[in-house]
Amino acid sequence: MSVPFASEISFNFTAPVWEIHTWEQLLLITTKDQDSLETRFSLVDHQRGELIFESIGFEEDWWISAFLFNGEQIVFQLYNDTQDIEDRSVFCFDIKTEEVLWSIDGVKLQQVNASTIGCKSIDADDSQAFLVDVATGHEIDFPKDAVIASTAQFPYLYDSENQYHQMLTDFLTKRGVIGFIGAIEYLEFNDLIFFGLNFEEVNTYSLKLYVYDAEGGLLLEVILEKDLKGRASGSFFILDQALIFVKDKCQLKICSIA
Repeated sequence: MSVPFASEISFNFTAPVWEIHTWEQLLLITTKDQDSLETRFSLVDHQRGELIFESIGFEEDWWISAFLFNGEQIVFQLYNDTQDIEDRSVFCFDIKTEEVLWSIDGVKLQQVNASTIGCKSIDADDSQAFLVDVATGHEIDFPKDAVIASTAQFPYLYDSENQYHQMLTDFLTKRGVIGFIGAIEYLEFNDLIFFGLNFEEVNTYSLKLYVYDAEGGLLLEVILEKDLKGRASGSFFILDQALIFVKDKCQLKICSIA
């Protein structure tokens, strides 16, 4: 098979990839180790093929996630009460200095744009919402103007009730791909056709990625995950002419499309 990739880069993490945020060429990777209950964050420049930082953690090891990522700052949220997920604290991390710029405790959060977040105190039902400048942590009267980054392209998800599901099933069946179940992930990009498919194995499930050319010729078949307890989705996406997916839970692969 002739794979249409100009280059291919892999990054191996010590824990499963949980979430990926994107901004231009940057990928913010969240990993979670369910044995040690540790959450770590890494930043990848996929165009340069470099790790900007790797596996940084904070005092709260588990109940933490990235709320906003704008290429210069990361706003993290901490869940203060596992029975009330709206009760959160928030702090801002500067990518260049790798320092915490500001923090606010006990708020409900809303993202306004890439430069502004909305907050409301959790302590008072009648409290007024206020806006915060992400870069400084200062309260502001109006949202700041924000740069719009190039966005990732994610596959469409077609379940069995969708009119296109049978058409895609016929396409795959004619090419010997059988036994897949559930919804089909599908995307067309640069004369390439991408599929993410679930297969039922003996007491487990597997997730596979298929890539075809415009004539329907198979270019790539990859087992992304196996021994799954259930069906999976979110198998791949396209960003800046690159196919990006996670293989075997811990390996991030970035394939530049020629």
